[in-house]
Amino acid sequence: MPAVRPPLVPGETELIAARHHPAAFLAVGAPAVPFLFAAAAAFGLGLAIPNEAGLLGIVDALVGLLALGLAIGGIVLLVGLWVRWRTVRVIVTDRRVVRTEGLSGRVTAEPPLERIIDVVRRDGPLGERLGYGDLLLVIEGASPVDLRDLRAPGRIREAITTGQERMAAERAAARAAAARAAAGESDPEDALPPVVDALAGTAEALAAAPPPEPEPEPVPEPEVAPVAEGSDAVAGEEAAGGGPGPVAEAALDALAEVARREADGSIDAEEAAARRKDALDAL
Repeated sequence: MPAVRPPLVPGETELIAARHHPAAFLAVGAPAVPFLFAAAAAFGLGLAIPNEAGLLGIVDALVGLLALGLAIGGIVLLVGLWVRWRTVRVIVTDRRVVRTEGLSGRVTAEPPLERIIDVVRRDGPLGERLGYGDLLLVIEGASPVDLRDLRAPGRIREAITTGQERMAAERAAARAAAARAAAGESDPEDALPPVVDALAGTAEALAAAPPPEPEPEPVPEPEVAPVAEGSDAVAGEEAAGGGPGPVAEAALDALAEVARREADGSIDAEEAAARRKDALDAL
């Protein structure tokens, strides 16, 4: 049987909402217990009276009516207490503490957070074991507000403290802004958007710029195998760089000598071929 939630003002934020603990109804419904016991006793007395005509019959009828009336009264009282107890709701916002009651959500207490001086927690023996208790709100310049049989009273007290801290921070920020405005200074937060826009423009420019061309990979230089001195390659390099070396000159002289002696007939063709071969082998 939920109660109607109180409307929040613009900009108000609900921090926590709480109801009564189910075990707490044992104490709340106690006033209806005597009626029910009396009804049960009257009903037992009516059974003990003989059902006869005459005076005893009249007494029996009256006792029966009494038992019925007590039973109805006890049940009605118990239902009324349960509805009233069940529809109680405590809501803590960042502006106030609201206590509502009844099916219509009637507001029975509405102290603002800025006027709450202290929050006193009171837990009974049963509440300590089952996790419920009472909170007494000490109000500046007004009567205290008693919030009874609430679930998790510690969380409600923390929510009230959190709301008060938020209000204090908001007021400090408002006073600082007013002081800066009076001194002609700009709000430090106002300087952030141009910086953010500049950074965003730089990021967009970097994203739109073409990627840089990759640098060409260096071509490795050919490796040159070492050449031993006195080899034919060294002789060839010497001939290509600065004229024939001593070995090449001796071979050329030998070839010229073979050609001259073959021409004047000093040696025959076979001997000349053999000497040419020796001279070429020397190269």
